[in-house]
Amino acid sequence: MRQLLLIGLLVAAMPAGGDDHAFTGGRPAAAAAMAMSEMQRSVTLLAEGRLLAQRGEYPRAADAFSEVLADPELPASAAAEARLQLGLIDELEGDWAGARSWFAAVADSSETPPMYRAEAQFNIGRLYMLEGDVLAAPAFVKALEMPDAPPEFLGRSLLCMGRMAFESNDDSAAEQYLQGALAIQGLKPEDGAATRLWLGRLALRRQRWAAARDFYTLALDINLNEPAATAAAHAAALFGRAKAWQAEGRMREASADWKSLAEMPSAPMHLRLAAQRRLDAAGGIPRPALQDDGLACDFSVWAEAYARQSDRIATAECGAFTLYADREEARPGERWLDFFLDLRPAGKPPVELTVQAWLHDMLTGRRLAEIKSKPAVSWGWLRADLRRHGLAQARLRVELRAGRSLLGAVETAAQAAPTLPLTGSVPIKLDLPRGIEAVHDWPVSFGVPFAPGALWDLHALRLVNDAGAEIPCQKEVTGQWAPDGAIQWVRFDALASPAAGCRVEFLPSRAVPAMPVRLTEKKGIVTVDTGMARYVMGPGKSPVREVFLMDGRRLAFCGPQSRGLYVMTQDGRLGQAAPDNAMRIEARGPVAACVRFEGYYRDDANGGAPVARHITRLEFFAGQAAVKITHTLVLSADTRTTWFKEVGWELDGAVADDGGGNSAPR
Repeated sequence: MRQLLLIGLLVAAMPAGGDDHAFTGGRPAAAAAMAMSEMQRSVTLLAEGRLLAQRGEYPRAADAFSEVLADPELPASAAAEARLQLGLIDELEGDWAGARSWFAAVADSSETPPMYRAEAQFNIGRLYMLEGDVLAAPAFVKALEMPDAPPEFLGRSLLCMGRMAFESNDDSAAEQYLQGALAIQGLKPEDGAATRLWLGRLALRRQRWAAARDFYTLALDINLNEPAATAAAHAAALFGRAKAWQAEGRMREASADWKSLAEMPSAPMHLRLAAQRRLDAAGGIPRPALQDDGLACDFSVWAEAYARQSDRIATAECGAFTLYADREEARPGERWLDFFLDLRPAGKPPVELTVQAWLHDMLTGRRLAEIKSKPAVSWGWLRADLRRHGLAQARLRVELRAGRSLLGAVETAAQAAPTLPLTGSVPIKLDLPRGIEAVHDWPVSFGVPFAPGALWDLHALRLVNDAGAEIPCQKEVTGQWAPDGAIQWVRFDALASPAAGCRVEFLPSRAVPAMPVRLTEKKGIVTVDTGMARYVMGPGKSPVREVFLMDGRRLAFCGPQSRGLYVMTQDGRLGQAAPDNAMRIEARGPVAACVRFEGYYRDDANGGAPVARHITRLEFFAGQAAVKITHTLVLSADTRTTWFKEVGWELDGAVADDGGGNSAPR
């Protein structure tokens, strides 16, 4: 369209010509013909420059545009077009200062048509915005103030200003600019989609779930000229709408949107993977279970992304598919050896195919495992577990079928490196804090690393003192050398006496504490009994609701007047832990238990507005009345306007008779 407009301007600028000039010896006609030739050449050079730029041949494209500018009779519109293109080339080549100078030459010229001036001024603001420069906003304002500016660039300028306000946490300004962009008549579809996506993000941040869903739904209704751009916009809208559904507790609708996104082949892979993760967490689409007999097959979105991005070694192929391996053998710390299958050579939709695989003992030929899978995508992985069968080598056979027809079959060897034996013991040094001479059966936590392939069974560990007596402990795997692989790190929670010594032995553990931790959960209430105290917990303004001593006396409770877990802002606003806080049991066992609370501090006096977030962990140990509390304050408000003068946890003390007939706080 721009090229047609340029040709029209050039033709309109030509001399009138005709019989009036024929009698003068042809000089005016010759001049007109020469001017016509020069203008046609400029039009040709502009078109050639655009084509070269599209191909990525930026130096040649820049030469073409520079040659256009050498024409002294060039119309202002053609000159503006060439300068804009030169600015875009400088931007693509990383010379943003040069790009701004080209755009400024167009924007500051009074002879430039309004359409080109508005585009140039918008590009100046866009470059400043990408650099994070404060000059971006004034540049966009200048674009908005240009007379006769096309609606396209007015809308884009408002969109960019709304985005900057959003990223600066100025929600009211962001909404004003973005709604202003939507009000522009003639807003391009891609800008309309982007504006609605940003309004959806803004509504999510302000916890206006219904409004967020509406904006994302409107963005889904917009189809752009380029399929890739449409897919990206629709994917972002589906993901955002699913988050709004989830926030409202409507998991069925959220899972439906995540499922649509995960199964959208043209959507950006990072959004497909994010949707698949949410589905896995919500239980919306079950992940293929690892088979007990040592084979697993996966043709999900996860598998497709992993297979496409992994380094691969071609192992075997036939006319219907290719089998790859990620390495020649499983490492000492790995359980699974991964193979990748590319089914594209079959030339059939994946849903019409069936993959079947067998694992055989290389020496005896005995069948160890068998699996059958119906693919959903053209790439997938097949995993073989030789550790389960104690083998260093096995034979893998894979077949691909369409119905009853065998399309192809391959065989290859599967190998695993030997593992390392566990020998001796690991000494543990327990340091006492300064000022403490000795403690007995004191709760301690520490981690122990293990070499690749050395430890596969957590239960094959125990703690003993220097005399060989077993120490009660609780164990947790905190790191592995590979997924489902050998154990790399183990966390120990134990009741130790440092003076008696401590070491890890490679034998099963049987010792239990004299007063083990007992954790029960019923109707959203968690009770932890350590033998010395009992804690009653649940979501609310105080995660700890009541505390009882071992003799049954109530030590503390959260009454109507107590503030519970709270923060106080500099202007006196009270934020309390909210009933919608999430509670999760992170550890439970005879030695230790951990309960985690996470959520907002809310200001009930202002409609439950969020003030900040918190993550609070309570750790309990056998035989101990005290609880270890770890509190993390997460700042969610603008720290230029909100800060805190007080963070605390307030409970009411139990009341008892002081012996003289008077009641006193305990």
